[in-house]
Amino acid sequence: MKLSRDEIIEKTIVYANQYGWAKTSVREISKEIGYSTIKIYSEFGDKDQLLQEIQKKGFRLLRDEYVMATLSKENPEEQLIEICLAHYRFALKHSRYYELMFSQNNSLCKSISPEILTQAAEPVKSVIGKIASSKNIVHFLHWFSLVHGFYEVAHKNLSKKEKEAEKVLEDIIHNFIKGIK
Repeated sequence: MKLSRDEIIEKTIVYANQYGWAKTSVREISKEIGYSTIKIYSEFGDKDQLLQEIQKKGFRLLRDEYVMATLSKENPEEQLIEICLAHYRFALKHSRYYELMFSQNNSLCKSISPEILTQAAEPVKSVIGKIASSKNIVHFLHWFSLVHGFYEVAHKNLSKKEKEAEKVLEDIIHNFIKGIK
């Protein structure tokens, strides 16, 4: 049976979520999915390169969500709120990707290339730039800290109350917008 790169990635994510990335090895993945270890190595190199591919795919998906959010509204403030909601919903819907994208060994995106991160962040930076009184990378970092931190807290404490959580997130972002104007 020949698996595509995406199929290997998806099956790896399922396995890693079940057993943890630290306990995930190419050998265990190949055993779990019934695929040759050699073929996985030839396709991805090593475990770190496989993680990079997972992260790249996740960041492309997240960027697509950001772009769709900006297209849904014309006002930059409303766009930023939609981006935040898109980020939160992405994290809930694609929690397996999200975990491997952002929380791997408590070191944010340690293996992902700066180009991928820059491309993923560009729609957010652009909208923040339209709102902020000054162009400053710190605004983006504050935004990311708010949204990522909110997800980390909310999905553990408000997981059954998504609409309530989204309302709280909207309030937080309204205050963020006031602060950067």
